[in-house]
Amino acid sequence: MTEHHKVGQDGILEDGVSFRPATQADIETYHRAEQQLASMRTPRFLPTGDANARLFVACFDGTGNDMRHDPEHATAVARVWQGVEDARRRDPRIGSGYVEGIGTQSNAVIRLADGAVGFTYDDRIERMYRLFTEKAAQWKAENPNVEVRLADLGFSRGAEEAAAFARIVHERGIQDPRGLRQERGELHYTLPPLVPPGRVAQALDLIDPVGTGMPRLSDRRPPASVMTGFQIVAADERRNLFQSTSILDAGASADGRFLSVTVAGAHSNVGDSYHHDGLGTLSYNLVVDSLNGLSDTPLAQKRELPVDPGRYVIHRSEEGAFFYRTSVFDRHGERGRVDELAPRGSPGDRFHAQPRDEALASQFEFRPVAIERVPAQSNAGLQAGATLQSEAEPAMRPADAALLAQALDGVHRLDAQFGRTPDAVSERVATALLPVAREAGLERIDRVVRSDDGRHLFAVQGELISPTNRWARVDASIAANTPVETSLQALHTLNIELDRRRALAPETPERTASQQTQTAPLRTIGAF
Repeated sequence: MTEHHKVGQDGILEDGVSFRPATQADIETYHRAEQQLASMRTPRFLPTGDANARLFVACFDGTGNDMRHDPEHATAVARVWQGVEDARRRDPRIGSGYVEGIGTQSNAVIRLADGAVGFTYDDRIERMYRLFTEKAAQWKAENPNVEVRLADLGFSRGAEEAAAFARIVHERGIQDPRGLRQERGELHYTLPPLVPPGRVAQALDLIDPVGTGMPRLSDRRPPASVMTGFQIVAADERRNLFQSTSILDAGASADGRFLSVTVAGAHSNVGDSYHHDGLGTLSYNLVVDSLNGLSDTPLAQKRELPVDPGRYVIHRSEEGAFFYRTSVFDRHGERGRVDELAPRGSPGDRFHAQPRDEALASQFEFRPVAIERVPAQSNAGLQAGATLQSEAEPAMRPADAALLAQALDGVHRLDAQFGRTPDAVSERVATALLPVAREAGLERIDRVVRSDDGRHLFAVQGELISPTNRWARVDASIAANTPVETSLQALHTLNIELDRRRALAPETPERTASQQTQTAPLRTIGAF
C-alpha cells in the first residue's frame, strides 16, 4: 500500500487526524505501568539450555493492519513478530506466526464489510491454529520429548482473536495437522492429538482489545492453561465502535496471574501505528518486556524513544471517519467498556477468566518481569518523553492570560467553598485547566466545579444548568500535581497545533461552527 499521508509542518508524516500534545501526567501513566509490570511474576517458558523446551509466539494484528502490504503503519504486534522472527533464526526452539488484521483485503467492498463486522474473525484464528500445529508437529517429529508452550499476542480485534485462540488451544490441545478434514464447512481432526487438551501452557499479551462484531459471539475467557496475562488499555479512545473489552480485569489480579494497565492515548497510539509515535514506542516497549519475561534470552528488542517532544501526542481518532460517534464518552466522561467474554448460554462465569491450572503452573519457575534498558541513544528520548519540554517557558498570549485569570478566580471560589486557603496547588489546578479548556473550545471560564466524588474538576463556560454550556474536565489529583511549567508548555504546543489547523483551513462562519461542534460537543452539566 502506498503511503498517502503528507509530511506535516513538523517534518513528520501526518496521521489523518488532529492531536494534542501529551502532558507529563500522560507520560507518567506509562512509567506507572512499567513499575506494575516489574512487580509481576511470569513463568520461565524457554530456559537457556533446555533442549526440550519450545515456544511458539502467535501474533494477531489489528483491524486494517497488515505489515506486509502497509509497512509504513506497522503496529506493535508486527514489530514484535519481526523481532521474534530474528530470534527464531538464531534459536530453532522458537517458532512464530503472523496473521494480518481483519479488513485488510484488496477488494474494497469486502474490506469495508469485514472491517465493519469482522466476518473473517474465525478464519484468521483457524489460520493461526494451522501454523501452530504444523510447527508443533515438526518439533515433535524431530524430538518426541519436546514440551510446546505458547504466547498469544494481539492488538484491537487481533487481541480478541488472541484470547479466543488461547481458548481453542486449551480445548483442542495440539491436533495432528495430518488428520485435518473439512466436511460441510466443519473442521474435523481424525488422528490422536499430539498434545491433549489443557496441557499447553500459555501466556497472553493483549493491546487494547476491541470486539465489535463477530468477536463478541465467541468465547474469549482466558482458560485454565493460561499461566499469565498482560493487557494495555487506551484511556483516551472515544469512539463508540471501539469500546474496550475487559478480557483481563483492571489492575493486578489477587493471585498475581494477570495485570491490566490503563495508559494515556487513543487506540492506535497504544497500538503503535501512528507516525507521531512517542506513546506507541512506550507501549511497544511494555509489551516487549512482558513477552521477554517468558524466556532467558530476549524474544524481541525494545526501541529507542523519540527525542522530539512533538512525537508525544494523543490523537483524535474519532476524526478518522464521518460515521464515528462518541456519545458514550461524551455522556460518561470515559471510554465505554464491554465485560461479557462469552455469549449468553455459555456455561459458567461469562465475565471472568477461569481459575489457573495450578498443577500445570507448578511445572514452571515464576520470576519477576525484568524491565530491560532502552537502547543507549534513548537517554535523550527518555528525557524528552519525561518532561515534554526543552525550551524556556513560552510567552503567554493575552487571551490565555485572561483565561488563566478566570480559571484562578474559579479555583479560588472553589477553595472558599470547601474551606481551603488558596495556595500553590490552586495555581497548579488552574493552570492545568488551560490546555483542556482550549482544546474543548472554551472561550472563557465562568466557573470551576468539582464532581460529587471529588475525582474530577470541570471548567465551565455558561450557566451550570444549561443545554448550551461547554465544559472541560481534568483529573483532580493529576491537576494538583502537574507543574505549572508543564501545563503552560502543553498549552503552547496546543496553540501551535490550533494555528496550524487554522492556516490549513481558512475559516468561514459555517466551517467555524462545524469545527466547534466537532471539538466540543454541547453537553449539559448533568452529564457529569
